[in-house]
Amino acid sequence: MDQNNSSAVKTVFPVLINIIFMMLRTLAQETRPADPQFDACAPRNCGKGPNISYPFWIPSPQKSYCGLPRSEVTCQNSDPVLKMPDDDYLIQGIFYSNNSF
Repeated sequence: MDQNNSSAVKTVFPVLINIIFMMLRTLAQETRPADPQFDACAPRNCGKGPNISYPFWIPSPQKSYCGLPRSEVTCQNSDPVLKMPDDDYLIQGIFYSNNSF
């Protein structure tokens, strides 16, 4: 390898490393959620029972926009409970495919 080729490799290599680093950093920034509501609506649980996510929501750790108004779940003794006008229902499982429990 002559002197000119060796010098070119020494110059190009750091530039390529910088380009790769910048591309990875840009990709990482683009994959972060753009909406801060995403974190506020992350699935939560009461300690026992299933994780609660849309359309159900827990008012303390989650915001009201994280679920439907009539799907508010409260935590009682670490258990998720859905309060209805006629009774309270302990949630043992949630079936998100049809929004039921």
